[in-house]
Amino acid sequence: TTTINNAVQDAENDEYVINLNAETYQITANTVLNAGTYKPNIIINANSQTLSANSNTKYTRFNNGCNITINDALITQRIQNYANNIIISNSNITNQVTNRPDMNLTLINSSITATLTNTQGNTVLENSYIDAKISNTGNLTITEDNILGENFSITGEGNVITNRTDLAPYLNSYNGVYTLENMVISTNKKNYGNLTIINSTITGTLSNYGNLTIINSTISETIKNYEYGNIMIYDSILDNVICQSENNYLKIHNSNVSWISIHGSAILEKSCINGSSYNYGNLTICDDVIFGDSFILSNSGNIITNRTDLAIYLTVLNGTYTLENIVITVAKDNYGNLTIRNATIDAQINNYGNLTIGDDVIFGEHCFLNEFSPITIDDKSRIFPYMRVLNGKYTLENMNISYINNYGELTVLNSTFERGFHNYGDFTLRDSVTNGTIYTNGTLLIVNSTINSQINTLDQCTLILGDNITIGETFAIKGDGIVITNDTEKFLSYMPTFSGNITLENGTFTENKINYGNLTLINYTTKRITNEGNLTVLNSTLNGEYTNNENLIILNSTINQQITNNGILTITNSTINNKINNNGTLKLEGDIELGISFSLTGDGQIIADDGVMSKIFRYLTAFYGENTVELGDYGYSSINNYGKLTIINSEISNNANTITNNANSELTLINTKSIISTTNNGRLELKNSTISGTLENNGILIISDDSTLGYGLRITGNGEIIINDTQRLADCLTTYNGNFV
Repeated sequence: TTTINNAVQDAENDEYVINLNAETYQITANTVLNAGTYKPNIIINANSQTLSANSNTKYTRFNNGCNITINDALITQRIQNYANNIIISNSNITNQVTNRPDMNLTLINSSITATLTNTQGNTVLENSYIDAKISNTGNLTITEDNILGENFSITGEGNVITNRTDLAPYLNSYNGVYTLENMVISTNKKNYGNLTIINSTITGTLSNYGNLTIINSTISETIKNYEYGNIMIYDSILDNVICQSENNYLKIHNSNVSWISIHGSAILEKSCINGSSYNYGNLTICDDVIFGDSFILSNSGNIITNRTDLAIYLTVLNGTYTLENIVITVAKDNYGNLTIRNATIDAQINNYGNLTIGDDVIFGEHCFLNEFSPITIDDKSRIFPYMRVLNGKYTLENMNISYINNYGELTVLNSTFERGFHNYGDFTLRDSVTNGTIYTNGTLLIVNSTINSQINTLDQCTLILGDNITIGETFAIKGDGIVITNDTEKFLSYMPTFSGNITLENGTFTENKINYGNLTLINYTTKRITNEGNLTVLNSTLNGEYTNNENLIILNSTINQQITNNGILTITNSTINNKINNNGTLKLEGDIELGISFSLTGDGQIIADDGVMSKIFRYLTAFYGENTVELGDYGYSSINNYGKLTIINSEISNNANTITNNANSELTLINTKSIISTTNNGRLELKNSTISGTLENNGILIISDDSTLGYGLRITGNGEIIINDTQRLADCLTTYNGNFV
């Protein structure tokens, strides 16, 4: 190491020859040979000596830019080539060798049994024994005279330059022209060139970015075809093929394939396909293709075929098809024109196009029909028991109904609902019984019926409760829909929402409510209420959170839970035991009592009598508006004034942190003592008051004759000071840039 470091500082010699004697050449720490002033050629004749380290993780890093030759060495330490051209000849390497980007490394007549990493460099292996894993992302040259050991393999996507024909099995990435024949391929492979596999068994994943041909082989793992890849498969047995891109091509000939997924273009000819497959691209199916028992094709792409029996296997139909003399066991989505006659439907059909069902069709045990678009049949009563989605104008009578989704106009007479009903359209129920939950997003009218279930009103839909309704034991109304009825008292306790003009007295809400109308509650105990209209609460107890988005008036009541106000909230003669989050306008009037859990947040407007404002003042983060407050002995939060504020008969201690009077604001202290830091950017007037601490004045400061400038007062700033006796300020000013009047 010392000799090499000296060599790069030597101007006299262009070449250094270092001969090693019979000694110990061991590093005990990572060694970096950095560049010097010169770059001589350095030849190390090791003479069979060992270049070792006290740990197999220690390395020597060649970073000096010289041409290095190492002859006749046993190398058991790690070698890193960072800035050199290195040749190692007639040596035995048992530890890792790394060749960094754009560097040159050559092994001649040597043995390497440890990992060789060629990271975007140039590595040449010549007449050597290679029993190591090579990671190559650069250029790797392997001459024909190398011997490959049983642990030899190459990973990475770099270039491999060689004339050897036996190298292909050791690669995991192919960039040239290669043929693999009569092999078991158990590792994952990537092809960027032209790869042919013949008479082989493949148990690893194949990823193709180039041209891949497979002949007479068995593949039990996935083949993936990427952008601009082309795959040709002949006389083979396949597990599955996935074509990931629109710009690729696949041809399968005389083969047996489990399933395929197509995004590009594919041709199936003289083959058998057995499993569920997917077409999102362009698929050509020749006449000689055999469809296995489990074959299903989910299709949203284009199919080119003369096969008239293909519709049986399709899950998505986009064209014009007729199915007859068959049993339909594959679920289908019809977007085209589908006619079914003299057949059995034993699967689910979702109709988004035109579906015509003949009178001779049999409906099997697994038949379900979803009418997202109208279904045509002469006798519609035949299909009602199998329909799950209705999208027309129907009247059902004398039926036991379950699992129906109505998107159209449905009238049900003298029937029973058991479970699973969803209404998205217009639904009228007469002379019937409901035993299962009804979900409605549309308009639901119930007349002369028994409701023994829950009704969920969603998305502000409309529920109309007509005459002669019997309420069952499990009747309940949930959701935020609008409930309309002529018998408010009967349904009141069940209604989640209110509309119209309603006054309720002497009751309790046990569920959450939403008000869209004009609601007055007198002597009520309530849970959570959301107000979207006009709500007045008198002589009541609020035990749930309120959210007010319009107008809320609370009088003579007790508030035990949070109120979030986004509209106009007026509280009069009440006790507030919880937080008010005010984002709108808050009016506080009369006798307001504040409980120990009261707090006030938000940046909305607050309008209050002077007495009430004095009570809530310590909860304000900022003051807006115009008020006179009497704070007494005040030692709470900072005072931040944006309005016109007068503080009287108070003593503001240093526990209050600071007073800030903002620009365009007015603050007047009358008969008040303040000993805290004050910043004035507006108009600050002292009347018969005492001020101490620091005062930064950048606005207008008016000091009356009867005000006291307290001990330790320091005034700074560049604002205007109005005072009759300027000499009083002498002890308060150190440096002041403003004007005195």
